[in-house]
Amino acid sequence: MRRWLKKVILIGVFALSVVMILAVIRIEKPCKDLSSFTYISPSGPEVFVPDPQTYKVVILFSLYCPFCLQYLTHINEMTMLLPDHQYGLFTTDKTLFTSSFYETWDAIRQDPRIKIGIIEISTAYALFSDPPLPISFIYNQENHHIYSLRGDRNIRELLKCLPGNNQKQEKKEI
Repeated sequence: MRRWLKKVILIGVFALSVVMILAVIRIEKPCKDLSSFTYISPSGPEVFVPDPQTYKVVILFSLYCPFCLQYLTHINEMTMLLPDHQYGLFTTDKTLFTSSFYETWDAIRQDPRIKIGIIEISTAYALFSDPPLPISFIYNQENHHIYSLRGDRNIRELLKCLPGNNQKQEKKEI
C-alpha cells in the first residue's frame, strides 16, 4: 500500500511540474499576432499601427519593476545600435509621463522609430496575455510573433534577434 502511495505522489509531482512548465511557455507568447491598438502618448491618444515593411519590437514594462527600468535604461543608452525597425515601449502605469525615469530617457523620447505610451490593462491582456515583466515581443513583417525575450536582457541579445540591413532572418528560439 505504501509503495502505491509513493508512486501516486511521484506522478502528482511530475504532473504539477509539467503543468507549471506549460504555463510559463504560454505566458511568454502573446495571445495572437500583432494588430493595431490605441495607447496614450505624451500628446494624447494615438494608434500603434504595425508597419508591414519591417520587424516590430514591443516591450512591456512597469515603473515598479527594477529589472524593467534597468532594461529601458540600457535601451536608452544604446538606441543608436538598434536597427531600423518599429519599436513600441508600453506600460499600464498611468504615472509614466510624470515619472522621473521617463524624464531621463532622452534618446528613447527623441527617436522617431520608438513609440512610448500607456495602454489599458484590457488591451495588454487581450494582445499580450499576462507575461512576466519586462518582456520583449518581436514580430516579423507579417505581424507574426517570432521571439520573446523575458527579463532584463543585454541589448545585444535583442540585437541578435533582429535582422540587420539586407540580411535574411532565421527563426531562433531564445
